[in-house]
Amino acid sequence: SMFFLISYGLLNYATYFEAATLSPSFRPRFKWYNKKLSLVGFLACLGVMLAIDLKTGVAAVAILFAIYHYLKRTSGPNRWADSQRSYHLQKVRTSLIEADKDIDHPREWRPYILVLSNEQKYRNLLLDFAGLIEGGSGITCAVKVLQSSGLNYGRQKEEALRELKKEILENTHHSFPLVLSTINTEAGLSALFQSFGIGPVRANTVLLNWEEKNIDTNKSKYCPSYQKYIPVAVQSGCSIILLKSSGLNMEPDPSQEEEAKNIDVWWQNDDTSRFMLLLAYLITRSKGWDSAQIRLLATHYDEDNQQNETQIKEMLEDIRIDATPVIIPKPDSKKIIEYSKEADLVFLSIKLNNNIPMLISGEPVESVLTELKTCALSISAQKIDLDAEPEEGKVKELAHLYDQFQLAEKKAELAEKYAVRIAEEAKEKLKDLESSKDNNIFNMQQEISEVLEIREKAIHAKKRVYIEKEKLKKVENEAKSEGILTKE
Repeated sequence: SMFFLISYGLLNYATYFEAATLSPSFRPRFKWYNKKLSLVGFLACLGVMLAIDLKTGVAAVAILFAIYHYLKRTSGPNRWADSQRSYHLQKVRTSLIEADKDIDHPREWRPYILVLSNEQKYRNLLLDFAGLIEGGSGITCAVKVLQSSGLNYGRQKEEALRELKKEILENTHHSFPLVLSTINTEAGLSALFQSFGIGPVRANTVLLNWEEKNIDTNKSKYCPSYQKYIPVAVQSGCSIILLKSSGLNMEPDPSQEEEAKNIDVWWQNDDTSRFMLLLAYLITRSKGWDSAQIRLLATHYDEDNQQNETQIKEMLEDIRIDATPVIIPKPDSKKIIEYSKEADLVFLSIKLNNNIPMLISGEPVESVLTELKTCALSISAQKIDLDAEPEEGKVKELAHLYDQFQLAEKKAELAEKYAVRIAEEAKEKLKDLESSKDNNIFNMQQEISEVLEIREKAIHAKKRVYIEKEKLKKVENEAKSEGILTKE
């Protein structure tokens, strides 16, 4: 009896679960079906089981769960489709809609990374590094570009996607594969940088390998030099990370006790610096890097003194990131090598000079790369605020706009009431004047003057109403364009 009730209850729950996912494939033939009845049926079966015999009911449920977990571990891949994926997809839809309703805020910035590489040996390293800078809060997509215009480009794309999926499965960090087939690489990548994602989840970081530069013109293989598309990515609002590594150990070896790693961040007190420091912090969330020491090498000061050091320490305290500050005024490539040659990972700001990556000092990037272990050359294309308060940013702007709208609405309402009152007062004065039997010329002149004065006030009040309503209309249109609901 217990196992019959379990079977019947699970059937009801499975029906309810399938209906709750709103799966397009769930199309019951029963006209008056209701998912709530299925849930009631499941709960009723559970209640009857426990009412018949509490101990036997609990034992039956325990046996069922034991069988489920045993089969889950030993049965290999699923041999039939269930509703789990449909459930997760429905959650994704609901969460994206809810997130899109909320106002974007600097505190909620997360790395959404596009890994661009056509070579497996480079891509694996990039995927490992992407897993680190995600910090458990971002999303990574591995992108491979195919340049093709023939009739068989569909087959080539399928093969490339299959290979890319296989590589990702062999990697320890999860990422999503994407093969982009395009006739023109620059146009295709520009469209990718601008359109990748949906709703509030948009690509904001592009990760490249410094050493992947060559183009193979062989028709069977296309390897674009992604570095020359850095300006396109930056113009599209994507920050850049160029990774050069000489064998960075991304994954810890559990059999060996490793020394704490060192991360150097060369600080210019700009958006790129804040971007690099945030990524350095996210790296410390990963296993094997949780004890890493971050060193902030400040280069924007003219001299090293106690006041400047105190200022940096206060800044680090405000943004709640543990780092050791070191002030190095106006460093060149020799200074960078001197201070960071022993660091496990170095974040360096770069700039584009005629589309060529250069150090902030104006020296070639190659002047330091050969001496550093692993270097992440970075350009931020976004405003990064590490100390944003909950009431700042777009939230503050919209709140101010909403206050403006309410004030304009109140002013227009008061002006209209005043105009109505003045008009009524003028009307009463005219009636009194018409019904007056006083023949005194002086009194009549005084009354006429009062009427004219009231009429003048009424005209002025009407103008004021018009002005306030125009202001209200302007603020209301601005509020609606920003998504703030207003009265109809």
